[in-house]
Amino acid sequence: MTTLNQTALFTDMTLKNLRIKSSNATLPASAVIISAHATEKRTDEKDSKPIPNTIDKIKLSALDPQKVQALKSLGITDKEIRKLAFTIEIENDEEYLFTLDPLKLIGQEISLKEALLAPMWSGNGSNGAYRGLKIIINEVKLHTGKAHE
Repeated sequence: MTTLNQTALFTDMTLKNLRIKSSNATLPASAVIISAHATEKRTDEKDSKPIPNTIDKIKLSALDPQKVQALKSLGITDKEIRKLAFTIEIENDEEYLFTLDPLKLIGQEISLKEALLAPMWSGNGSNGAYRGLKIIINEVKLHTGKAHE
């Protein structure tokens, strides 16, 4: 017999909040950050306006370090390399996110050992949908193992 609490558990579940352990996929152990920016929190979904002086998450574009090195040795430009990158999002409380400077992350190699996978929303006007996966991390750890301070 289904109880009210069990029903609430499944009705509150959304694809947006799904997280999958990365052991279910092959990920590089680390990634080189190619671009980075913070995204502001937004008001409810009806108006969806940015809330000034807030951070919801930090979005990164990154690539496997060996691929970056190989592409650069072939003379591929940073602009072209950026097109091959995958998405990483740093999700944590706002206090931690404010300690990070997205521009200082560019060029850094970070660990993906504790990463999770999540569905990635692809907005396309009225044809938006979850297409592909993104990598989620909670903390920036330089590939040397040292956490961001």
